[in-house]
Amino acid sequence: MICLDNSDWTRNSDYAPTRLQAQAEAANYIANGKIGSNPETEVGILSMAGHRVELHCSMTRNIGTVMNSITRDVRVGGVSKFVDALKIAQLALKNRQNKNQKQRIVMFVASPLNVEIPELERLGKNFKKNAIAVDVINFGTENANNGNAAKLEALVNAANSGDNSHFVNIPPGPQILSDVILTSPIMGDAQVGGADNADPELSAAMAASLASVSGGPAPAAAASSTVGGINYADFGIDPNLEPDLAMALRMSMEDEKHRQERAAATNTTSTASTAASTSSSTATTTPATTASSATPSTPASAPPAQASGGTAAMDDAEEDPDDEDLAAAIAMSMTENLDTPVSPVNTEAIASTVASTIASTVDQEQEQIKKTLKDKEFLADLLQDAGVDSDDVAIDDILMGLGGDDDEDAAKKTTEKKPEEKK
Repeated sequence: MICLDNSDWTRNSDYAPTRLQAQAEAANYIANGKIGSNPETEVGILSMAGHRVELHCSMTRNIGTVMNSITRDVRVGGVSKFVDALKIAQLALKNRQNKNQKQRIVMFVASPLNVEIPELERLGKNFKKNAIAVDVINFGTENANNGNAAKLEALVNAANSGDNSHFVNIPPGPQILSDVILTSPIMGDAQVGGADNADPELSAAMAASLASVSGGPAPAAAASSTVGGINYADFGIDPNLEPDLAMALRMSMEDEKHRQERAAATNTTSTASTAASTSSSTATTTPATTASSATPSTPASAPPAQASGGTAAMDDAEEDPDDEDLAAAIAMSMTENLDTPVSPVNTEAIASTVASTIASTVDQEQEQIKKTLKDKEFLADLLQDAGVDSDDVAIDDILMGLGGDDDEDAAKKTTEKKPEEKK
C-alpha cells in the first residue's frame, strides 16, 4: 500500500515540478517494480491529507488503474494525517484477497509531523506483530532540520523484522526524487527479487533510464542490451532508454512461452488418448473380423452400392494401415445389410381396411340419428322449438317415413285414425 502526502506542503517546487508530482512519479516506479517482481504482487494507493484519509485504489495488479488514481483523484489540500493513514493502510492490507501475500506500507512524508515518538513506536510494534513491513521516505527542505527524521526512524526500527523495513531520508538538493528511491533499499525487493522472482538486470535498466534523464551516472549492470536472456536489439528497443517497453516485451514473451508449453502438453495428452482409443477399437473388432472371414458363405458379386461402400472402406484402410481390420468389418456389415430382402407393402389390403372402417363409421352415425328421431317427445319438442304446431303435423307419418315404427304398428294407427276421420 503506497501512502501519498497530499498536504498543502506538497505545493512547493523544491522537487521538480512539485512535491506531489514528484511523489506520483516515484510511486509509478515503485508500483511497476513491485508488480513486475512477482506475479502475485498487488499495489494500492492512499492519500493522507484533506478532509479524511482516502483510499483511491484498492489492491490491484493493473498499473493503469494505479496511475489513474494518482493523477486524477489525489488533490493537494489540508494537513497530513500520518497516524490515521497508517491504520487505514493496515486495514486495507488486512482485507486483501490473497492472504499469502506479504504486507508492506510505503509512506511518503513531505510535511512536518505533529505526532510523538512513543505513539509511533507503539504503531511500529503493532506492525511487527502483524508481519507488516514499513518503508518511509522523508523529503522536503524543512524536513531536513525538524524532528521528522528521528520520529520516522523510531517507527521503522520498531516495525523492522529481519531487515524488512527501511527509512530513506532525502536531503535537499538538485536530485530527482524517483532517482534516489529507485536506488534505495526500498526498491531492493524488486531488484533482488521481491519473492525470489525479480530480475535485477531489468531493475538496473530502469535505474539507468532515470539516471540518464537526471544526468547522473548509469549503473554498469544496465549497459547491456540483453536483459533476462532477451536481446532487445533484435526488436529495436534499448532497455536503458525504454525500461517500461522492455518489461512489457519480456512479459509478453514469457506469456507466449507458457502458452506454447500448455499447447504442447495438451497435444501430447490428446495424441496419447487417441492412440489408446484406436488400439482399443482395433482389439474389439479383430475377433468379429476373424469370425466373419472364417464363414464360407461370401457372395460372389455385390451391387453397385455395396461395391462403392467396400471401395470407400478400402480407401480408408489404405490411408491408415492400422485400421485394415476395422475397414473390413465395416465392409462386411454393409454387405449383410444390402443382402437382406425387403418385404413389399400390401397396399390393396390397407385400402380395403380403410374403406370398411369408414363405411362402418357412417352406418353407426346414421343408426344413431334414426334412434334419436324415433322418440316422439323429442320430435314434438323439436317442432315446437322450430315454431310449428305439432297438431298440424302428422308425427306418425313422419316416423313411418323415417322407418321409425314397425309395419304392424303403422297399420294399427292408420285403422284407428280412419273412424275418427269418418266421424
